[in-house]
Parts: sequence; C-alpha cells; structure tokens
Amino acid sequence: MSEQHRGYNDVHDYRRNLSQFSRPYVLITVIAFGISVIAARDPVWPQFMLGWAVAVGGMFIAYTRPGLWLVAPFGALVGIVLIRSGTDGLESGLGPLLLIPVLAIALYGSRRALAGMLSAVVIAVVTVHLFTHDTQIIITSVWRQDLILVILACVLGVAIQELVSRLRAERIVSEQRGEQLELVSRITRKVATSLEPSRTLCEMAVDLTDARGAALFRRLPEGPGLLAWEGASPRELRQLGGKAVASALDEFRRAEASDQVRVYRPGDPELDICAPAWIGFDVGSLVCAPARAENEVIGLLVLAWPTGLDPEDSVVPLDMLAAEASIAIRKQEVTEQLEHLATTDPLTGIDNRRGWNRMISAAVGRSRRYSQPLCLAILDLDGFKSYNDTHGHQAGDGLLRRCASTWQGMIRIDDHIARYGGDEFVVTLPHTELEHATEVIERLRQAVPSETRCSAGVALWDGEEPVGRLLERADRALYLAKDEGSGQVRSAQPE
Repeated sequence: MSEQHRGYNDVHDYRRNLSQFSRPYVLITVIAFGISVIAARDPVWPQFMLGWAVAVGGMFIAYTRPGLWLVAPFGALVGIVLIRSGTDGLESGLGPLLLIPVLAIALYGSRRALAGMLSAVVIAVVTVHLFTHDTQIIITSVWRQDLILVILACVLGVAIQELVSRLRAERIVSEQRGEQLELVSRITRKVATSLEPSRTLCEMAVDLTDARGAALFRRLPEGPGLLAWEGASPRELRQLGGKAVASALDEFRRAEASDQVRVYRPGDPELDICAPAWIGFDVGSLVCAPARAENEVIGLLVLAWPTGLDPEDSVVPLDMLAAEASIAIRKQEVTEQLEHLATTDPLTGIDNRRGWNRMISAAVGRSRRYSQPLCLAILDLDGFKSYNDTHGHQAGDGLLRRCASTWQGMIRIDDHIARYGGDEFVVTLPHTELEHATEVIERLRQAVPSETRCSAGVALWDGEEPVGRLLERADRALYLAKDEGSGQVRSAQPE
C-alpha cells in the first residue's frame, strides 16, 4: 500500500480497518448478487460459484497478507466478471459493481495501482463484449452503458484519489505539526523549569535535531556575551563574539522582523569563520537564528550541522527554537536580576551577607588550591547609634553609603567589601599577608568621614580552619580594638 494512503500502524490495525471498511462493499455486493440470482433466468452455477470463490479468496489473502492487499480488489474484479457472465451475462444488471474495486483502489492504492485497475476494467469490458458478439463490436444499449460505466470509473477513481491524497497529506502535515509542537512544548517546559535555561536550551537543541553543536549569545552593550554552548570550544566561541556574532546581530537588527533564520553553507564566509569553534565534526552548514523580544534582537542562537545533513529537514522548526532562545535569555536576565537583588545591599549598593558568603567560599577555595595567604577584616563604625540619634536615620544612611563608596574605591579589583549588617563591613583581601592587610585596613579606617570614627579587626586564614572560625577571630580582634579605645586596628595571628 502506498505510504501516502496507509491508514494503519501495524498488522492488527490493518486487519481491523479492513474488516471495518470492507463491510459496505461486501453488503452492496451480496445484495446485488442476491437480486441478480433471484431474477436470473438460468444461472450458470459453476461460473457463479467460481466468481464468488475468487472474490472471497482474494479477500482472505488480503486479510492474512497485508503486502498482498491488491489481490482483494483485482480478485473482486475477476469475480464480478465471472458472476456477471453466469447470471444473464451483459443483461444481468451487475455492470455497476465494477466500480467497487475501482473505488477501493482509489481510496487506498497508489496512482499506479489505480491505473492498473482502470486498465483491467477496460480490458474486461471490451473482452466480454468481443466474446459475446463473436469478436465484432456491435453498439447496443448494454455496450453504451458499459462505456459510460468505464468513463465514470475513470473520472470517479481519479477524483476520489486526488481528494484522498490531499486529505491524507493534510493529515500527515497536521501530525508532523503536532509532533513539532509537542517537541517545542517539551523544550519550553525544560527551559522554564531549569536553573540554567540557556544551557538546557543548547542541550535540547542538539538532542532533538540533527545539529551537533549549539551556542547561545546575549547582546550586551559591550558586545555579545556567551551564555551557553554544546559541542563547541568556549574559547573559540568567545573569540567569535567580537567578530562574526557581533556582525550577525547587527545585520538582524537592521533586517525586518520576519527575517528569522539564516543558513550558511560551504562557500559562505560566515561558515569559514565559525567552523573552527566546533569540536569533533566537520561543519557542513551553520544556522543563525535571532532571539527577538518585543521587536528587539536580544541574542543569537547558533546551530552547527555536520556535513551531509540539511538544517531545513529539522524536526523542530528553527524559528521556534529561536523563540525558545529569547525565553531562555529573558529568564537568564531575570535570574541574574533576582540574584543581584538577593546578594546586594539596597542601601550601599555593595554585597550583603548573602553575597559575601558566596564570595568567601570561592576565595578560600582559591587560596587553598594555590597555597596563597588570605586575610579577613571587620570594620565597625564607632558610636553609630549615637550618630543616628543625634543626626537622624537619613543622615546615618548617608554615612553608611559614603563609607561604602569610599572604601570600595580604595581596595584592589581582587579585594571584596560587603555590608555584613548594621554598621559592620567585611573586607576580604586575597593573596595578602597579615602585615600588609593591616596597613590596608588602617588606610580604610583613616578614610572615614571626619564626623565619625572606625575600629577594625584583621585575621589571617591559617589554611585549614572553616570560614566561621576565621570570621570569629577577626571579630575578636575588632572587640579588642574597641576595648583599647575607638579608632584602632588590631590583628589576630593564626592560632
């Protein structure tokens, strides 16, 4: 059976459909044959029974062997000719039954099978007439009736097959679209629930398409930023960000919003530039899909196809992947904004305790890995409560902001300052010995506004102790400085 006309999934489904859809044909045939036998003047029973045997045998073969299903309609044609011949011949009134196998082929067969059936009907009709009239064509009412029947069979067969082909093609497209929507829905759910939406999108793009590599870039004021990748070298991709990716983003920004996807093939300079970024396969084509949000290009999804595969044959529509890329980028931005809000002190704009906790773990890990010194200092404004009571809380907030801004401008890029709570600040000084750290903190203490004073305690990490223990020693040094008089810095050697 032609693929475009297949209406079943397996043999069991085929037999169920055959049993269901053959009932009208069998019912009509039985009624017509019964009427013809009752009205027949002198049936030729051997031909009649042989015709039935051929028709039923063809149906049985088609039922047991799906690959031989054409035996049923052609067997029915032979059976109709034999039964017609055995019941009053051309005048039996069974001629219209020749349409039954034609309709069956038109509904379920290919064009070649339909052409074969129509040819067989023509041959059967002409041959019967020739044998009936001793090889001479004599135009009679029965001849004209059969001629009209043949023409009608041709017209109906072709028209029905065209209609069925169109309906089944639409069904196939609908099923493919449904599969595509299901795949996109899976991607959307994964991206929406993932803690790393950009990486999830790249992984699923490679898993659900024939692409072997994927990369997602975000458009930033300073240039494209690489968010995630799969099957590629991040170093090479970041080098592309300043050249090919930036150029592609600019082109998509200038292009119409309908310009969704571009495919670069061998010979295109874009493919030659980007090919070295992908690992483990030869790039045959490259897809660049802009991620748009509110008619603005916010990023670029790049997919690499290996040689021999065409992106246009992708099961997942590439424009839908571009839409998912925009969702991933937006979610990444929202996640970063929430993370920033969660780790930033809203008053001073520097990290809060949560941000410091995240930073100190990485700093301790680096110091342990490279055997480098690490110092921690706690700075506390002396008499801050009295300052608030005297000048008001707004003035106190302004003092905290000025201190944070001043201190942040005095430390190195690798150093870190955070507001630990109230009027306490924590300064982390990586690869810094205790003596030098004490000098740095002393400069910070002297830089506080003239209307207040500051005390500080500094501790050197011993290379083994947990962060909480290090913080506790710095806090003890701070209280020692306060006990000895405000406006001092005291240090704590490792125990």
